[in-house]
Amino acid sequence: MSKVVGLICVLALLMGYTGLPVAREMGDMALMRTLGVDSGTKDGVALTASTGERAKGLQREVTPPLILSAEHPSISGASLALQGLSDNFIFYGYVDQLLLGQDLAEEGISEVLDYFAHNVELGLGTEVWMIDGSAGDAIKSGEKIGVDDRLSTLHADSELGVAGNTRTTGEVLTDILEHGATYIPILKVGEGENTTLLEAGYGLFRKDKLVGTLTGDEARGLELIEGSPAVNITEMEVGDNTISLRMEKASTQLLPKFDGSDLVGLTIQCQLIAYLAEFQHTPNGEDFQYICQVVGAQEEKRMADALKQMQQWGVDGLGLGHAIGMRAPQHWKQLQKEWESIFPDLPIQVVVDVTIRRTE
Repeated sequence: MSKVVGLICVLALLMGYTGLPVAREMGDMALMRTLGVDSGTKDGVALTASTGERAKGLQREVTPPLILSAEHPSISGASLALQGLSDNFIFYGYVDQLLLGQDLAEEGISEVLDYFAHNVELGLGTEVWMIDGSAGDAIKSGEKIGVDDRLSTLHADSELGVAGNTRTTGEVLTDILEHGATYIPILKVGEGENTTLLEAGYGLFRKDKLVGTLTGDEARGLELIEGSPAVNITEMEVGDNTISLRMEKASTQLLPKFDGSDLVGLTIQCQLIAYLAEFQHTPNGEDFQYICQVVGAQEEKRMADALKQMQQWGVDGLGLGHAIGMRAPQHWKQLQKEWESIFPDLPIQVVVDVTIRRTE
C-alpha cells in the first residue's frame, strides 16, 4: 500500500501538482501602507488603498504609489474588489495608517474598528485619523509621492511633542467599549500647491459616531487636559521687553470632590513648564510673576472652553469619569451608572500653575 501512495505522490510531482498554494515573489506583491474608508455613494463603503512610493527595477528606481479604490456593501468585499484592479497581489500586512472620511465618522465607525480587530493582516496598533472631507481624496492628494511618509512624520513629531496627539485603532476601540466615547485627531488637505496633510483639531465621538470637533484653542485645551500638549509659542510685551515663551511640558491631575457618595465637583490641576525662548533683556522677579499669571489665565481658558464644549455635547471623550473612578474606586460602581447624566452639569474648575525656566 505504501508503494502505491509513494507512486501517486511521484506522479503528482511530475504532473506539477503539489496541493500547496503557489508562492509569490515579493516583486509580485503590492504592499499597502494606508487605507482610507468613506461612505459609499450608495449603501456600503468606499475603500481606498495606497502603497506609498515604490522601488522598481534593477536600479531600484522610485515610482509613484499605487492607489486603488473600490466600493462594496462590506469592507471585506471592497478589499477583495481591490485585488481585481491590480496585476499585483494586494497585501495588507504593512498597513499602519487608517484614514476615516467625515461622512463615515458621522454615520459610525464601529464596522471599521471591528474589521481591524478581527482581520489577521491588520491590527489594533494602526494609527487612525479622521479626515475633514473624504479619506479617498486625502490619499489621492499624494498621487505623486504618497501620504504615507507625511503620516509617519506626524506620528513621530507627536511622540517628540511637536505635533498633536495621535491615536491607534486599539485605543479608540478601548475608549468606546470602556466609557462610550473617544476622540480622534483630524487632518485636512492643504490648499493650492500645498497638498500636504495638515492638523485640524480633534473629532469627539459618542460611542462610534462623530458629535463635533474641537479646533484652535479648544484643541489646545484638550491636549492640556490630557497632559500632552504640542509645543506652543506665546509672545507678549512686558514693559519694554518683548518675550517669547516655548511651552512644551504639562502634567495634569484630577481632584474629584464628593459629598458622601455623590460627586459634586471636579478640579483639574495642570502644571505647565515654559522656557524663555527669546527676550531683549532678562525679566525680573515681578515680570516673571506677571508672565505666569497671563499664561496661566490663557491656558485655563483654553481648557475650560474645551470642557464646556464637551459638556454641552454630553461627550466625555477624554474618559474623565473612568479616571475619577480610578482615583476613588469606592465610588466607581455608582459613578459608572450615573456618569452620562452627571458629566454635562458637573462643576469643573481648572487651575494652571506655570513654571518658567530660563534654559531647557
